[in-house]
Amino acid sequence: MNPATWGRALRWPLWSWRNLTITAVVVLAVMASLGRLTASPRASTTASATTATATASPTVPASATPTTPASPSSAPSAAPAPPSDVHSPVASAAAFAAAWARTTLSGPAWLAGLKPWATASLLSSLDGTDPRQVPATRVTGDAALVKTTPTSATVTVPTDGGRINITLVRTGGTWKANALAPDDAPPGAPTPSLVPGQSATGN
Repeated sequence: MNPATWGRALRWPLWSWRNLTITAVVVLAVMASLGRLTASPRASTTASATTATATASPTVPASATPTTPASPSSAPSAAPAPPSDVHSPVASAAAFAAAWARTTLSGPAWLAGLKPWATASLLSSLDGTDPRQVPATRVTGDAALVKTTPTSATVTVPTDGGRINITLVRTGGTWKANALAPDDAPPGAPTPSLVPGQSATGN
């Protein structure tokens, strides 16, 4: 377009209010179109970025979250076994006394509990004993050696019914209770019976 034509085009809007209005409408329409073209790529870019973020960071449903299994409750432990060192007269006497003081058992069960720690002779003398008549229910302290020989020993054991003296014999390398009697009895006091069929006797 030559300069003369440009000049007429520039003067045309000034010829009348109508021409000026038309020119203003055309200019605004062109600017609006340019604005839409500019905004569209930005919106597209924003939408793409949002989609990428959502894809990279998916939301983990609560049901998929691993849980740590609860620790199973510990089962109650069994009662500790009495000492089993049959090569020690003190340990064997303590084990015999603990079994002898289990007065809540039935007669046969009580006698069976004594069997690992007593001689056949002592078991025979205790056969038929009512455990409820045993004058003790538990051992209250440590057993102590009173005297010993290569084949026999005497051990004292404290119980809640008083101290008892246990005589043990050594057979085949093991110590077993062969007799028992009360200890710490005051002078002149009757000796309580520890086996059935015996009556109290004076000292």
